[in-house]
Amino acid sequence: IYSLRGTIVSIEERGYYPFIEFLIRKAAHVITFGILAGAAYIMTKRYVSAFIITLLVAIFDEYHQSLTAGRTATIQDVLLDAFGALLAIILIFLINSSKFKVHPKK
Repeated sequence: IYSLRGTIVSIEERGYYPFIEFLIRKAAHVITFGILAGAAYIMTKRYVSAFIITLLVAIFDEYHQSLTAGRTATIQDVLLDAFGALLAIILIFLINSSKFKVHPKK
């Protein structure tokens, strides 16, 4: 696996723990921005608006990261965040369009 900076991230190259840490950090991007997209959808009830809000937060997050000493901002992280948002929005869409919706008893 190549990191976002073009370096090789593998068990053979760096060892077990740095490789797992790399995967956990990237999964955190997908999960965090997926949750954010879900919250944005709950607020707006619009798929496109939820995605755009989440994408803007991802861009501003990377911009803020570029201003922080010792941190590097990358477009690849924004793309990973957008992927997490899109994945969550697709999941919400599939649940909303499902024939198996759960209706509370009245």
